[in-house]
Amino acid sequence: MRWSVAVLVSSVVVYLWGFFFYGLSGIPERTILEIKEEAQVSQQLKEQFPDNGVYFLPSSIHDEKKLQELYRKGPVAIVHMTSVNGREMMDPGILISGFSHIMLTCIALCFLLGLVNNALSGWSSRFVFFLLVGLLVAFYGPIGEAVWWKQSWLFQMANALHDWIAISLAGLVISFIAPSSPCKRAC
Repeated sequence: MRWSVAVLVSSVVVYLWGFFFYGLSGIPERTILEIKEEAQVSQQLKEQFPDNGVYFLPSSIHDEKKLQELYRKGPVAIVHMTSVNGREMMDPGILISGFSHIMLTCIALCFLLGLVNNALSGWSSRFVFFLLVGLLVAFYGPIGEAVWWKQSWLFQMANALHDWIAISLAGLVISFIAPSSPCKRAC
């Protein structure tokens, strides 16, 4: 029962953290550049990228030599079209699937704790464990996007900060609520 409560409470805490970070803190907005001629760019995006999905510029349809030439010439971009025909800003489907994603993450964190629980003495060592897990998640995910895909370092550092704190908050809650011995039956 305590494992289930740990999952539920940590999921709510992380969800609220995301609302604060992305909705109220203003941090993400400071990492995004302004678009000149937004209406014109929106129309061009609809015309050039008509379907939801990921587009690479230059496109990989070119042979190796032409592709290298286009990369040198620029621009080089990755375009993520998420809603070509628009959507509500606070789409309930995204909010529900986002909470589900958080809950599955918190379930995984509880299982992870269950695997190492005997090696950790007390809630503080459990929390430090989650601080390190959060750091690993933030470093590999968002920082990896900046390294491998040349996405904005500033934008990805903000995402890394969010993710590290999110996993750490989940870990803090789980460390306090979850039992100190591993789950002996289905959690």
